[in-house]
Amino acid sequence: MKLNDLGPLMARRQDGGLSFERFRADPALAALQWPNDVLRDFLFDHGDNGHFVDD
Repeated sequence: MKLNDLGPLMARRQDGGLSFERFRADPALAALQWPNDVLRDFLFDHGDNGHFVDD
């Protein structure tokens, strides 16, 4: 999986439509089995930052 694959999820988060609790419950993220703090810091906070995603 690439961060770009999560584009629709990131768009919903960016629109304010997802709290972190709903964000982490998404099946695509649940399959990653990452700790909550990593999901929050890595994806929830920065997953739609173009420079971050490109890196």
